[in-house]
Amino acid sequence: MQNSELTQNLRALCLPGGRLSGTDNAFIAERYVLDKAREYGLRNGHLEAFAMPCWRATYTRVVRLADQEIPCEGALALCNTMSTPPGGISAPVLDVGDGNQEDFDLLNGKLNGRFALVRDGGRNRRSEKMDRALEHGAAGLVVISAADRAPVIGTAHHTPRPEPAVIISHEDGQTIAQALAAGETVQLNIQISSESWDGEPHNAIAEIPGHGPHRDEMILVCAHLDSWHLAEGAIDNANGSAVILECARALRAVDWRPRRTVRFIWFMAEEQDLRGSRAYVAAHQDELDRVVAMINIDMPGSPRALWTSGPPQFVERLQQFRRGMAGYLLNEDIGRLSGTWSDHAPFVEAGVCGVTLGGELGPGGRNYHTANDKFECVDQRATIESAAVLAVLVRQLADDLSLKPGRCPPDEPPASALTPASATQSARLAGRH
Repeated sequence: MQNSELTQNLRALCLPGGRLSGTDNAFIAERYVLDKAREYGLRNGHLEAFAMPCWRATYTRVVRLADQEIPCEGALALCNTMSTPPGGISAPVLDVGDGNQEDFDLLNGKLNGRFALVRDGGRNRRSEKMDRALEHGAAGLVVISAADRAPVIGTAHHTPRPEPAVIISHEDGQTIAQALAAGETVQLNIQISSESWDGEPHNAIAEIPGHGPHRDEMILVCAHLDSWHLAEGAIDNANGSAVILECARALRAVDWRPRRTVRFIWFMAEEQDLRGSRAYVAAHQDELDRVVAMINIDMPGSPRALWTSGPPQFVERLQQFRRGMAGYLLNEDIGRLSGTWSDHAPFVEAGVCGVTLGGELGPGGRNYHTANDKFECVDQRATIESAAVLAVLVRQLADDLSLKPGRCPPDEPPASALTPASATQSARLAGRH
């Protein structure tokens, strides 16, 4: 790690700009990590294509129609919203609170033909709020940003649809909500230009082959390579992609010959319903019984928390690892890995033991999914620590034959409660889609 290449790899992934699946920037990034993996001495490097509907927004404008048009600054179209007609779509607005099921249940047909105004976060994802809005005849969805954040992009429709879905700033949203609460009628016009196409992104894959009788067993080390198109996708997740590349470089630099094969995977389309990891799981069903663990690295920083979906004996093995890495001050509790906020989900659903290393991102972490997610946001010294911890973890899991491959039920009882730090990151990530 004294000769770390994390910084140069992170910069190379950020330089083209956002890596939205199916775009030229994404193809550049796919080829970059594959070429680097080969340069570092990994074997069996290749790209695996999968089909998906791709999307990109090129223009978004939201204005409040009054005596004069009042623009909502910084508004973003949410994923899979198709272009509006040239003059946009105009409709009155109805406040639906947090957008939970009980909020929609109170509407009694009042939402038909109106834009549903909802707060971001809470118990439900934006796509769930969008689905409910459409069930009630809404003309579209307007999401109010959290108080401390710039508008955060994400998914509204699972496939391209014409009903506009946008996110606006907290200040603009509060102004609209206050006017509605005072009994005023608020009319919005939404204009969006976007592109939709059938694309074939690629998951990039390379290995450090195993040696001996257990070489057919595997440890998977994964991160998603795609990002939104607003900035450079540095925090989310060029950071994680560079960490697993650095882990691979370090392990090869010491000429390690693992007992089990270690497969590194850079997934595309995590931001769009985990399509890359789901495609991988579907295509590699015959190998999953030979996987000991899938380690997922998403938005790392200074290493802090380990989470797993594995059985109690795997939790104890991670505790042993944590105690051996005392200098890194990892949280004492091993959190329970669940939810669908990242690429671990398809593997855990298939019964593969999932592991993730959570980190403290520092001040730059607040910029993920915004137009500010740039190279300068990443705490690189802290992130190199995550690469070091990950390399030791991979080495131990690949060589520890007391751990057995095979499926485990995804609904095992929790290993422990999440620590405050890991719970905070889990909540932040859970709201991403």
